[in-house]
Amino acid sequence: MAAIAVIAGGHLAGGHLAGASTVPEPGESVAPVTEGKWCSLHLHWAGGNGQADAAEEDQGGYWKLWPSSPAGAFWEYDGPHDYAVDPETGDEEYQAIVEFLTGYLDERDCGPVLVVGYSNGGGLAAKLLCQGEDFGGRAWGFIVDDPVMDDGVLECEPSPLVRHVLFTHSEELVADAEAANGDCSVTGWYCEDNHTMPLADYEAATGYPSQLQREFHGGDGWSDDELAPWHTEYLAWTTVFESASVPATTG
Repeated sequence: MAAIAVIAGGHLAGGHLAGASTVPEPGESVAPVTEGKWCSLHLHWAGGNGQADAAEEDQGGYWKLWPSSPAGAFWEYDGPHDYAVDPETGDEEYQAIVEFLTGYLDERDCGPVLVVGYSNGGGLAAKLLCQGEDFGGRAWGFIVDDPVMDDGVLECEPSPLVRHVLFTHSEELVADAEAANGDCSVTGWYCEDNHTMPLADYEAATGYPSQLQREFHGGDGWSDDELAPWHTEYLAWTTVFESASVPATTG
């Protein structure tokens, strides 16, 4: 039960949902949209370009989906990756991604959605959360796995429909962000406004605590097996299956 509390934890004190339970009561819908397939929307890492050979996986109760960024290797939610060449920051690229992902979910008849982002995809997931995106009432949860900690989370205002949020980090990425002293060009990351920040500032900006998950950004060494990615996703779905009125097997 303690592990479920990690997945379902609300904002830090003073945040948007401080003190509020994020686990639906029995018989309560997870979001206004309850029709359609249950879908995990995975936002890939830089260079990941989705999972072309396993873009849609039936998990026997929900569908695991891996869309590829229209830009290729990166989710370019703040414009071009080479900030030194073109430092212009605008909303057009972000809105195009939102439109692309919304269409992707529509085409696959997704109802309730769990958004899972890692690294560059984690930065996008965090921005989607903080911009209040819920894909028309479908996104009930976000797992932001070891994201690039950038300015996409400033003025964070999540949708009140989002029930489950988990931020995780690795020791490696936290150390890199500290060493960068705010400049993402030092790390080679893709960052909004080319700016990164220390973990404490990132937590304060999002309003959510982040759980230490592992030592290295791209490897094993989980600090807690219950924070391993495959377990957190399974546990998040199980929690909702057990507590929500929507059937566990749809689509």
